[in-house]
Amino acid sequence: RISQAAYERRRPGNEHFAQALATWSVHGTAATMPEGAVVAVESILAQVAVPLAADERALLVVLDGCGVAQLIEFVDQFRTLGLEEIGPGGQRRAGLAALPTVTELSRSSLLCGALSPGNADHEKRGFAANEAVRALPGTRAVLFHHRPNLVSGVGQGLPAEVLAALAADGPRLVGAVVNTIDDELSRGDFTREYAIENLGPLQGLLRAAADAGRYVIITGDHGHVLGVGLD
Repeated sequence: RISQAAYERRRPGNEHFAQALATWSVHGTAATMPEGAVVAVESILAQVAVPLAADERALLVVLDGCGVAQLIEFVDQFRTLGLEEIGPGGQRRAGLAALPTVTELSRSSLLCGALSPGNADHEKRGFAANEAVRALPGTRAVLFHHRPNLVSGVGQGLPAEVLAALAADGPRLVGAVVNTIDDELSRGDFTREYAIENLGPLQGLLRAAADAGRYVIITGDHGHVLGVGLD
């Protein structure tokens, strides 16, 4: 009964959002988004990650399957690693996933900087070839995926190649895809606490980036709506 009451209370807001999303999806483009409003997933690279990387080296972390509700649980934990949250006007920016909100489209569009479905190999090519990324000075960018790039031997930290890329003299922009949330939810649910140490290589990535003085951009490609339709 509590679940049903909560769903009914949220219904007007859900319907309003659905109508706005439908209208924008038919008539809008990423270029028509008002400045400072939500950022379409395919514009995160050009509007957020690359400008920061042009100012100072940056790490772009894509938490696959991490929606806003899950991200909020991590925010206070970032401070324990020496990171301070910043944003335009002191506000956190919201991202809008591509439709349909699946990894093959939304994550690929985020990392390629354009609506573009594909797999990890497609993302690597699109990331390196993106026009905004190519405009970065020096050694421009490199992208690592959870498997096989971010996994090392038992009891070891990040692979040496990843640590070298995150160093203060590494590429201007380092991208890293962490799959833990999406992998566990695809098997039913994320059964552990939403804590940095439970997200595989995330803790090591953040520590290395903080040590090197890098900006860190935390984002996701899509979220999940849990429990809808359950009795």
